[in-house]
Amino acid sequence: MESSREFNFNAAFLELSRRENCLRGLTTLLHCLLPIASLVVIRSWNQFLRYSTLQVYYCTIVNVHALPALGPDQANTN
Repeated sequence: MESSREFNFNAAFLELSRRENCLRGLTTLLHCLLPIASLVVIRSWNQFLRYSTLQVYYCTIVNVHALPALGPDQANTN
């Protein structure tokens, strides 16, 4: 009877140890992947901002150049 209790305790201890090691491994993996993931997100966000800003500049420049130039006679309508 004593040996079965000891066996159950050992099995429970091994299970707990296995789960702890698994959690420790997952935590380590997350600590390694989190900086990489954050860098990817930051770079993607920066590229999005850069391209959207360039698109706004491009549209502004194209629209300004598409406007007809007002000469001195067209500017004074009265």
